[in-house]
Amino acid sequence: MYRLYFCRWASTFSTRYTAKNEPILEYRRGSKEVKQLEESLNEYKSKLNRIPCIVDGKEVWTNAVQRQLLPFDHRHVLAEYCLADPALLERAIESGVKNRSNWELMPVEQRANIFLKAADLASDLKWRSRLLATTMLGQGKTIFQAEIDAACEVIDFWRFNVQYLASALSYSPISTRDSENTYIQRGLEGFVAAVSPFNFTAIGANLASSPALMGNTVLWKSANTAVLSNYVVYKILEEAGLPPGVIQFVPSKGGDFGRAITRSPHLAAITFTGSTDTFKTLWKWVADNIDKYRTFPRLMGECGGKNFHLIHSSADPTTIVYATIRSAFEYSGQKCSACSRLYLPRSMSKNFFDQMKSIMTNELKIGSPLQHDTFTSAVIDRPSFDNIRNYIEYARSSPTTKILIGGECDDSIGFYVQPTLIETTDPKDKLMSEEIFGPVLTVYVYDDNKYDETLELIDQISNYALTGSIFCKDEKVLKKTRERLMQAMGNLYINDKSTGAVVNQQPFGGARLSGTNDKADAYIVHINKITKNNTNDNHHYSFILCIEDQSTVRVVKYLSKVPYCSLHNRLKESLRSGRGASITSLREQNDQYTCTMSAKVTDKDLNFRPECIRVKNINILKNEINDRLCTVEAQICSISDEIAVVFEENEFKRVQKVKKTVIGDATGALEMTMWESHFNEIELGKSYHIRLLKIRIYNEQISLAAATETSDKIELKKWQLATLLHAHMDLEQSFH
Repeated sequence: MYRLYFCRWASTFSTRYTAKNEPILEYRRGSKEVKQLEESLNEYKSKLNRIPCIVDGKEVWTNAVQRQLLPFDHRHVLAEYCLADPALLERAIESGVKNRSNWELMPVEQRANIFLKAADLASDLKWRSRLLATTMLGQGKTIFQAEIDAACEVIDFWRFNVQYLASALSYSPISTRDSENTYIQRGLEGFVAAVSPFNFTAIGANLASSPALMGNTVLWKSANTAVLSNYVVYKILEEAGLPPGVIQFVPSKGGDFGRAITRSPHLAAITFTGSTDTFKTLWKWVADNIDKYRTFPRLMGECGGKNFHLIHSSADPTTIVYATIRSAFEYSGQKCSACSRLYLPRSMSKNFFDQMKSIMTNELKIGSPLQHDTFTSAVIDRPSFDNIRNYIEYARSSPTTKILIGGECDDSIGFYVQPTLIETTDPKDKLMSEEIFGPVLTVYVYDDNKYDETLELIDQISNYALTGSIFCKDEKVLKKTRERLMQAMGNLYINDKSTGAVVNQQPFGGARLSGTNDKADAYIVHINKITKNNTNDNHHYSFILCIEDQSTVRVVKYLSKVPYCSLHNRLKESLRSGRGASITSLREQNDQYTCTMSAKVTDKDLNFRPECIRVKNINILKNEINDRLCTVEAQICSISDEIAVVFEENEFKRVQKVKKTVIGDATGALEMTMWESHFNEIELGKSYHIRLLKIRIYNEQISLAAATETSDKIELKKWQLATLLHAHMDLEQSFH
């Protein structure tokens, strides 16, 4: 019997590992995570943090030193970091090549356990708070943006990468009676160079660690404006047991690093996130040295974008406003996937611009990211500030553009650029095609009857193809649009903002000049994130849930055909504090639904915007046989896909299975039980896991309770509303 092996060793690594997304912490005032974070912020802010290079596991203090400043207060020097010169980079390459074999031959389960331990360390408040503090201070992220990036996504990458490795190793070729065939994954011969950006701490963690997990050694050049948070990532890996010489931490000048890696015959791959021009330069240098290499280097890059929101006349007018504000202006437009161009039908333009101006003027606080109620802060550094300001000045002087709101730039303390809304009459203007990477959104208003021509513009005007969003309720139009724009983006979102990709939910990456479309957390050729809309206009409603106190939530329901403007204007007044409103509804008479509302500021400790917990696309379908029976289909922000719910007045047959007392009486109380499998593994404090979510509608008030599983019995628990909803609201977990 012959045995045929495709490599010299085989793996016994279990292929059964399944990862779960890290829950987002709340950071409510007085919570233990806030106290720990405040300690870490004070620790890093009160001293000059000195950062060495790390080569072969040893600290190297060089004479070449640069400073990392606070973007929101550039008078404050946060850190001094050493730069690796060409000679030190050569030493780092030699160390990587030397250590590769031992690392590659380490049992794969041991390698995997290092990164799983790193994820557990990052999940603990000690290291979690350090990741957040250094990201908030060094990169100017608000507490929630930092939590999503530096904590949740870092942890998700480390855990899900192990799952992807397990999946890759699960393949087994067919063996025959006369031969046994074995397939394994091995590392690349040589070293991998990782070049990471400033805007996501998680990207640096992933670009450096994912090749290492597969048995490669890595040279990691972090962005100079994110060195401190990236150094914390390295220290977590070190504490988790990463052997010396597996990852070389070498902050350096871009030219020095690029020339050193591309001139080495041992270059095996480059993993890159950054500007298109820089990636082009690296590609050219690889081509110039192609005859030197022992193997053909692999180049994987995620570059710039000119991401779009396309609005169809059937779109919900309120959804597009809030989705656009979050996509364009969160983190000052410095996400790779941020919306920077928008195509708007003329019939919707006045309402859209009015709502945008009102919200941007009254509800977006720009300031220090250390303040809980800040919406966004300064841009990253002086070159970025100057570049954005130049585009804004161009808009001021161009005869085809008009600044509708914003445009103020102030660098006296920090690099502050106010969120800026621009209208252009030229769809081919450079503001519609060139990447700006700042809080600048340009809108082109098209005639409603020229939708097809607008599709052509979107596809052809820009050389980028990273992300895009379509807002439309017409299924036929959606189908046509998706087919026409198939190559115009790597990630397509329907009735959702262009930002917010989550690890293992929307693998992220773009094509054309946006990159090589190697998805960051799994290779998929094309990804669509689709929120399906019901087009039955007779029974199509939207709901918004807002917290009134710790045990009550109220709801507003309105027909989608009814203009939302008047309702929203009243709601807006009560939302100015950013903490909620009291809204009542659910009165039905002759198939007509009415709502009332009152402005009431809620618990001041909630500290999140109510629109984040919007319940979208609830469709109430009347049963022709029994008017008292309704079916509700809902998608609750980012929790999961559609949830099917059936509830009955006064009987509550489902409820009786978990609670003996019948709820409700002849006055018409309703109780709604939502079963959702995705809840099973979501941990909310202590050891409870949600099994179902109950919403009781009675006398126009809605109360929530959760059934939780402890040991082998089911019990009902009253959850604090802030805890329950805040744990699941769409806080932009990922990141791009």
